[in-house]
Amino acid sequence: MKPSILILCLFVIVSCGTKIIYTGPSINKSCLLNESIGDTIIISGIYSRCMEYQTFRTIKEDKCSDNFKMSLNWNKASNYEKYKSEFEKIQGCNQSMPIIVKGILEKEQAVKYGHLGTNDACFYVLDIIEFGAVKTQKNKR
Repeated sequence: MKPSILILCLFVIVSCGTKIIYTGPSINKSCLLNESIGDTIIISGIYSRCMEYQTFRTIKEDKCSDNFKMSLNWNKASNYEKYKSEFEKIQGCNQSMPIIVKGILEKEQAVKYGHLGTNDACFYVLDIIEFGAVKTQKNKR
């Protein structure tokens, strides 16, 4: 495919929606995070909020998932203000959003992160790569 056609196709795909298109590799399982602490990485995950609490976890659960409940720190995200309204669409405690973010993972044994230390790690977001629609989970009775 000629480069000009490829660029045109990408332009059409990106301009057809508000969602950012990304097809690169990302970490999607928590056990893979053990090798990435302190590194700049890309993670596919699920972001959720409930009042002042928030959590981010990898999109696929594994035996390490309980050790990598992450707080997202948006302070260094170059494009957070642009997409802030998308994340504010999460209105209830039973809602979440799939996202792909690039950043730096921090996890120290003696430290807890987030509001009242509810998370085991902190992910300092540098860029928001992709986000999906808000999903609502029905309450289980």
